[in-house]
Amino acid sequence: MWKDGRISCVQFNHYLDGFLERSRSLGDEWVGRSAPQCLQLDPTQPVRYLIKQCFREITTAVQTREAESENIEFAVNEKDECECSCDVPSKSYAKYEYHVMYSPSYGVPVLYFTASTQDGRPLSLEEVWKSIPDVYQLRLKDERWTFLTQQEHPILGKPFFQLHPCHTADMMKNIVNCVEKEGKTNYLVTWLSSVGPVVGLHLSLEYAKNTHL
Repeated sequence: MWKDGRISCVQFNHYLDGFLERSRSLGDEWVGRSAPQCLQLDPTQPVRYLIKQCFREITTAVQTREAESENIEFAVNEKDECECSCDVPSKSYAKYEYHVMYSPSYGVPVLYFTASTQDGRPLSLEEVWKSIPDVYQLRLKDERWTFLTQQEHPILGKPFFQLHPCHTADMMKNIVNCVEKEGKTNYLVTWLSSVGPVVGLHLSLEYAKNTHL
């Protein structure tokens, strides 16, 4: 199947169909798209990809001296007056749009995405780097420019962030060696479950059930 960690475009489209079927059954919001006809190099292997939009909560510490305006209750000592500056969680959201595409050069899927604030301002690469969970920060420090970068979307021609696919085949090769029943494993589910959390994309565990396509 994919013992070397790579898949063909035909296999990618096959797994994409299985992934979309599972997404619909779970009420998830993934959708499939096809590239324009002018970009279809081989009619027998159409260029297709997955898209999902979602909002991620971003919490920052806001300095405030007016607790009442933030609806926060303070435990104040009866003998003291509350004259302090405190960190107050301020909730805001960023809009993320994820695209899963196939890379003929690497023979693996690639995760592209955009991120913007509520007022429509695109997040900078530095801001996206900082949003990556702590568990991945050490690797990001050592491999920043080969781990997560900005690239032109191969179909839309717009700047997107990209998780670089250079290590994907090796990762998937190691994973398949640990999977006893490889034929019942959907490559996209396995791959996206592994790389998605790096940029805040989490798949339900339900995707791992009955994903033989």
